[in-house]
Amino acid sequence: MSDIQSFSDIEKLWPTRAAFARAIKIGEQQEVVRKWSERGKIPSCYWVRIVSASHAIGKPVSYQRLAELADIDRA
Repeated sequence: MSDIQSFSDIEKLWPTRAAFARAIKIGEQQEVVRKWSERGKIPSCYWVRIVSASHAIGKPVSYQRLAELADIDRA
């Protein structure tokens, strides 16, 4: 089973929300990341960036895991 159990766990792969925001190329928009965390969702239009950025730091998140988390949220 994956260590990633929620979208919030993805954010926590980086030391700060600002670092996560920069890694997925949304600049210093920590507020955007905070809102995602509150909602428990990350819009799918950012998944490509998340997969790429997570691989770059050696903590890969797969598209499959992102889809599974989104599916859990809909249940």
